[in-house]
Amino acid sequence: MKSLRATMTLCLFLAGCNSEHIATYPPMSDQQATQILIDRSQAIKTVSAQGLVTLERPTGQTIRLDAAMAIQPPANARLRAWKLGQAVLDITVTPQGVWVVAPQQDPTRLGDHTANATRQWLRLMTGTFENAGVIADDNGPRLVLKLAADNGATIICEIDRNTLTARRYILRDGEDWQQFTLTLSQYADFAGIPWPQKIEAEGPSGRITIDLNEIEINGELPSAAFHPPARAVKLSEMLP
Repeated sequence: MKSLRATMTLCLFLAGCNSEHIATYPPMSDQQATQILIDRSQAIKTVSAQGLVTLERPTGQTIRLDAAMAIQPPANARLRAWKLGQAVLDITVTPQGVWVVAPQQDPTRLGDHTANATRQWLRLMTGTFENAGVIADDNGPRLVLKLAADNGATIICEIDRNTLTARRYILRDGEDWQQFTLTLSQYADFAGIPWPQKIEAEGPSGRITIDLNEIEINGELPSAAFHPPARAVKLSEMLP
């Protein structure tokens, strides 16, 4: 009896750790799965959320900030982060370029590397699966999608077949070196659309972890949501 009770307790504990309550799908072809991903992506017009951002440098130094995020696929995104009411990081991505506010005097020495890493995950989060160059590869419980970029890099997306949700993006350069990873977890259902509540981006400049709450899908965004602050510095003319 004790053994049975212990087993049940363990099962309940594991079930609690896997607390995602989102739709699941029966086995299907790669083409059918990809079409569901495309349809879902096209259904997302805007995303807004509050949360916490943890920035970790390769040295292990960390800082935790309050944050707000806004996304308007396929090309607009913004991440703002502050501490004690003072802005620490503001990154705006639009078709016209990327702007960043990252005070050089900040003790964590935030700068272009952090901004570029954040730009990469914002770009991936606003992407779709309908590019004609996407190649699907069956890998058991994961559907792996690959897309070759014009600059020789490769974007790899690992999809959980059971829930048809993106779990990890990998960016490799032209020599097949892994440059950047984006891990998505703790999905929740928002009016039939699953969205991750935890985002972890990792690259040479360190790790960015975003824990989201108050997520709203397809809500109305302020008209100036993607207007960079006057003191923002433009990093690039276009996304790579």
